[in-house]
Amino acid sequence: MTPRRCGRAPGFPSAIPVPVDTGAAIADQATALIGTPFLLHGREPSVGIDCVGLVALSLECTGRLFEIPREYALRGSYFERAVRFFDIEFFHHLSGESAQPGDILLCQPAIRQLHFAVITSRGFVHAHAGLRRVVLTPQPFPWPAIGHWRYIGD
Repeated sequence: MTPRRCGRAPGFPSAIPVPVDTGAAIADQATALIGTPFLLHGREPSVGIDCVGLVALSLECTGRLFEIPREYALRGSYFERAVRFFDIEFFHHLSGESAQPGDILLCQPAIRQLHFAVITSRGFVHAHAGLRRVVLTPQPFPWPAIGHWRYIGD
């Protein structure tokens, strides 16, 4: 398998190599971010990231640049906005299909609270506001999934 260069991760000054399989690359990038500090609206691992930043950094492995939303709160009515972000030709909305590494989940931990996670072979990587860092949570995920997408590329 040919390595592919991906984005930044804690402890890596430049890109890290991951397999060409895009789902695995997305999952590997998310896994490399475990332990990164939590920061609302954060997009830089050296400073901190939130769940949207985690997804954005994980998607760097696709080689595409996405306009990532920045104006949101920890709680609010952002479901339509979140769905619109993934409503482009590079993502497939899944309903009932089994999860694969690299898939993106949108969960609802509480009323009016949305949260993104990246699926890996070992569980779910997400930026945990309460623990103040990016963590791996084993299956089953503790919150209901209300959206599920897979990057499909061109």
